Amino acid sequence: MQQFEEILLRKVASTTDSPRTATGHSKRINQGKDYLVISKGIDVLQNTYDRDWGEICGEKRVGQSFLSRQKNLCRIDLLMATHKRENSGQLILHLRDDPASSVDLATASVDMGDIMEGVWQAFAFPPILDSQDRQFYFYLEAPQAPLSNAVSVWMSTSGVYADGDAHSDHQPIQGDLAFRTFYLSGLGEEVEEMPAETHALMNRAQNLQWDLRQARAELARIQRSRAYRLCSRLGLIGRRSVGPYYRPWSDQAALVVKAWRCLRYMGIRGLISEARAYLHWRFVLKGKT
Repeated sequence: MQQFEEILLRKVASTTDSPRTATGHSKRINQGKDYLVISKGIDVLQNTYDRDWGEICGEKRVGQSFLSRQKNLCRIDLLMATHKRENSGQLILHLRDDPASSVDLATASVDMGDIMEGVWQAFAFPPILDSQDRQFYFYLEAPQAPLSNAVSVWMSTSGVYADGDAHSDHQPIQGDLAFRTFYLSGLGEEVEEMPAETHALMNRAQNLQWDLRQARAELARIQRSRAYRLCSRLGLIGRRSVGPYYRPWSDQAALVVKAWRCLRYMGIRGLISEARAYLHWRFVLKGKT
C-alpha cells in the first residue's frame, strides 16, 4: 500500500545553506534544477485491533518488532487510546535493533495532552538510510506518568502481522500493536544527509494538515448538534454580520417586520440592542425635540 505526499525541497547551492520546505506543487519542478521531489510513503501498516494494551506508566513498557522493507525509515505511528480522559506528561518512543539491545537508534517524544482517542500519533525522527530489509524494535515508555494519568495503544490479540510481535517489558507476547511506518522515497545521493531540522519541518507540516482535517471534522459534528442549532437561532453564534450602520429592513416596513428581520439577521442579542436603541430614541431623544 502506497500513500505519498509530495514535498518540494529546494536544492542548496552550498553546504552552509539549509534547504527550505514547501508543500504542494510548483511548475518549477519540471525544470529539474531548482527543486527535488521527496515522497513520504507507508511501508508497514498493521491497523487491526480489538483491545488496548493497558496503561503505559512507570516501569510498564510496550513495544513491537517489525521488518522495514524500505530504506530511509523516518516515522512510526501508533493508534492511541486515552481512556477518555486528558493526560499530561511525555510519552517517549525508542527505536532499537532488537529487544536485547540497549542502544537507541532514534528517539521521539510527544506530549500526552496532544494525544487523541483512536487517532494515529506520529513519532518522527531523522531518516535511517540503511533501513531496507532490516529488523527493528521500538517501545513506548512514560516513566513519570502515574497510573491514573497514562495513555495506552490499541493492539490485536491475534498474530496478524507476520514479521514481528508485540512486547511487554521487552518480552514477546501474543498479538501485535496497531502501528504503521513511513519512509522517504526519492532521496538522491546529494541530499541523503538531509539536516534533521528539515525533516522535522516536513513532519510538522504533515501533522498540521492532519490536525486541520480533524478540526474540520469536529466542527462539522458540532454544527449538526441540537445545541449548536439552538444557539445559532438565538443569534449567539454563526450569525451573518450586517455592519455597524446597515439595517436589513426598510424605514417604511412595519415594526413587526423590522423585529423579525432583526432577529433573523442579527440574532436575539441584535434584537435586544436594536430595541434599546429604538426605546431610547422614542422616549428620550424624540421627547426632547
